[in-house]
Amino acid sequence: MLRSQLALRTFVRRAAFSVLLSQQHGPNPPWFTFASIGNANYQDLLRAKAKDTGTWPKKQANAPHMEIAAIFLAHCTDYFLKDKGKLAFVLPRSFFQADHHDNTRSGAAKFVRIKEIWDLDEVSPLFNVPSCVIFAERAHGSLSTSIPKSGCVGMLVSGRLKKHNANLAEVKGKLSVKKAKFYFSKLGEKSGFTTKKLGASTQTNHYKKLFRQGATLVPRNFYFVEPTQDVDGTFKGKSFTAKTSEAVKKQAKEPWKGMLINGRVSGDYLFRSALSQNVLPFALHEPPLVLLPTKRRKSAKLLMLSSQDILEEGALDTTKWFEDVEAKWASNRTENNRSVSNTAYLDWQSKLTTQALDAPYLVIYTASSKDASATVIVRNALDLDFVVESKTYVFFTMSEKEAHYLSAFLNPNYPNSVIKDFQTRGLFGPRDIHKTILDVALPKFDPKNATHTTIADLSKTCHHKATAYLDSEKLDANLSAHALGRHRLAIRKLLAPELGEIDALFKSL
Repeated sequence: MLRSQLALRTFVRRAAFSVLLSQQHGPNPPWFTFASIGNANYQDLLRAKAKDTGTWPKKQANAPHMEIAAIFLAHCTDYFLKDKGKLAFVLPRSFFQADHHDNTRSGAAKFVRIKEIWDLDEVSPLFNVPSCVIFAERAHGSLSTSIPKSGCVGMLVSGRLKKHNANLAEVKGKLSVKKAKFYFSKLGEKSGFTTKKLGASTQTNHYKKLFRQGATLVPRNFYFVEPTQDVDGTFKGKSFTAKTSEAVKKQAKEPWKGMLINGRVSGDYLFRSALSQNVLPFALHEPPLVLLPTKRRKSAKLLMLSSQDILEEGALDTTKWFEDVEAKWASNRTENNRSVSNTAYLDWQSKLTTQALDAPYLVIYTASSKDASATVIVRNALDLDFVVESKTYVFFTMSEKEAHYLSAFLNPNYPNSVIKDFQTRGLFGPRDIHKTILDVALPKFDPKNATHTTIADLSKTCHHKATAYLDSEKLDANLSAHALGRHRLAIRKLLAPELGEIDALFKSL
């Protein structure tokens, strides 16, 4: 048996194939990421192979997310094919835009010359993740591995199938196929396959490095709270009974699911915050209460506190709450966080204690959704200090006009349409935004520029109209995903004239 296996390996190694077909075992492609491999020796083997084939990501932070299929594609192209030999791989659609697959797209992967692309995003049901097909040939000599500027041929495939794993006869007549051209495009530092040819731009977004992600306030059932008694007027200086928020209780994940806290707390440790469901275009809806082991310094920065620190502050009831938090955290934190306290986790990378509480205006936008929703927060319009959570990105400013200029940039169709081909996708379409939208060029706000100030004024009008809409609709405090999407769309329709004018003004810059 061993001798026959060695003979087969020798034959395969020495063979040179023009076309390679491979049968897959099981109903789904065997897709998995580098981080999912538990065997360190196997990781070392794959890392070496990835570096040898040119598929190892340029940024180390992207390596854990890399699909092993990228290595396999390059390896098979080199190992099995003769020069100009061809193969086809069914792959996750993340090969279209994910940072960890830039090498495959850009031509940095050795020998892999992409010749054709099929986009299967609109076919369902198919696999558990959006999918595509990439046809490649083995480049040789001086033959470039990069997609030419004129693009490569491809198809957009769509259709609703009756079931998974349907055979050819069952899908006949169910699929629509449209010819397309795919281009290797760049948006800032990101790359992607696009069906529109994007012109090269030397302009940048002045604000990309100035926006930052909020703090990770998790486990949320420890910190997001709601009063269980009426509190007249302001929360500050008052003690009252509270419990874990009902809204976050439903969203809790293991091992924190079911870990609820209740008791008396001091309003001096309360803040307002926002998750994605609290942010609509040009509007902030019912910002939730968060109870945090921190206090404001004279420098307008936050100082993290242990339960013992809070006891020394004289807040006995709140001390008990955070003693419970500390005990639950210590008993259930992951192995990687064994030496990390709950307060250190809250302030990971100083994302909480470096927030500028003295900035009168904040611009926040959603980290994930099909389109960015952004709003201006005026600190003195809230009953408590506002802290930014990781589900949103924030820019702090002293200028109301600048804040509205940025809110006007983030909400309309123009920047959101530009980033579509560069967003990560789930089964329901474009999903994550993060800083991708800040790769769309934007000049620094200039209060002396008439176009800039006109944009800011239009944004202020949009905020007034969006707030009036929320007041008239009397929305539930905790919106479901369906209701949130419906109201975001309704606000965009309401503001269509202003959004169209804003789009035109930004395009003129």
